[in-house]
Amino acid sequence: MWPAAGQPILPPPVLLFGATARLSMDKAGRSNDMGSRMRVEVDTRMTNPLDIKTDGGLSEEMRELFDPYRPIAPGAGKPGTLVGGARRSQRVRRSEILATIRRLLTEVGCAELTVRGIADGSGYAIQTVYNLVGPRNQAIAEAITEYSIFVGRMASPALENPLALPAITNMWVDVQAIRPEFTRQCNLIFFSPARVIYYRFRDRQLRGMIKLLRQQQKSGILNNSVDAVALAEILVLFSTSMWLEWADRPFALETLREKLNSGYCSILGDKLASEHRELVLSRFTPD
Repeated sequence: MWPAAGQPILPPPVLLFGATARLSMDKAGRSNDMGSRMRVEVDTRMTNPLDIKTDGGLSEEMRELFDPYRPIAPGAGKPGTLVGGARRSQRVRRSEILATIRRLLTEVGCAELTVRGIADGSGYAIQTVYNLVGPRNQAIAEAITEYSIFVGRMASPALENPLALPAITNMWVDVQAIRPEFTRQCNLIFFSPARVIYYRFRDRQLRGMIKLLRQQQKSGILNNSVDAVALAEILVLFSTSMWLEWADRPFALETLREKLNSGYCSILGDKLASEHRELVLSRFTPD
């Protein structure tokens, strides 16, 4: 999977910019603040999104923040936006339902995931589920996409940053270590009769990648002669094929990281502007 830009791009982990939002939840996966406000804690101490990976992997705070089972506060991760004091609105309930879907997808798999199960797991009526997230296939695609977009937004402070692409790529791998079975089940949808779900979020990822590369080109990071759309298609095809292989016959996530980084180096090498090439490629190369 590779996260969405702007949105950035679907499965990828580790870099944080600006604020972090943390929700307290009950066993059903819903925020347990039943009052008029969702409890959100903002930590603005992390100002460098490109250098906060620790030797031991993600910190406990980061693991909590990126846990796919947790509802994502409306607007979380948008540049310049601090999320706080959100009313218990449709957007909040929608996030709670989408978090429940991600948990159930991990526990029972796509084939066994039903709207009734989503309603039971989230504590909302079936009609509420339909109203807020749509029918089954749409709801599953939305749940995966919401998480992917959140990770992508948190991975890089700006699309014009030369290190945005390696930041997003490495962030995704780190985050998957939190609940790898969630990512595996997302990718295994490709091999199921519900493959349309996979293509829904993959198409969104492709649009995000195109947006990212166009901004990188506009900022002088990619050569002007590069076809940004064609390059985006190649990168997403390569990335998704690596994640599918990992999901179908699992191997170590660090091995996956090495394969992804090596592939990106090969694909991007001659397409980066000379003044940025060494810096960008160095972030795809292990220390």
